[in-house]
Amino acid sequence: MWRADSRSAGLGKRLTYEFAAGLLVLLVTGVAFSWALGWAPRAAAHGTGGAAAWAQPAPHPGAVGTSSRWPNLKRVAREFNQMAEQLEQYEEA
Repeated sequence: MWRADSRSAGLGKRLTYEFAAGLLVLLVTGVAFSWALGWAPRAAAHGTGGAAAWAQPAPHPGAVGTSSRWPNLKRVAREFNQMAEQLEQYEEA
């Protein structure tokens, strides 16, 4: 009987330590995610345009973003946006 009691006490202690370790891992993970999510908007604000660019309304509903690394793609996007603006002016007239 005493042996069964000592086993259950040891199992209870082990379970308590494992539960505490799991909570600690969750706490560290939560802090890391919170820090990363809190840091992301600040990093975007330091980039080109940042949050101010997000607040700008699009010139028209079908506007294509021109923030690309490839100059040819930027040019195509700009020309597409100009074409869309010309179509809007044509429809208004």
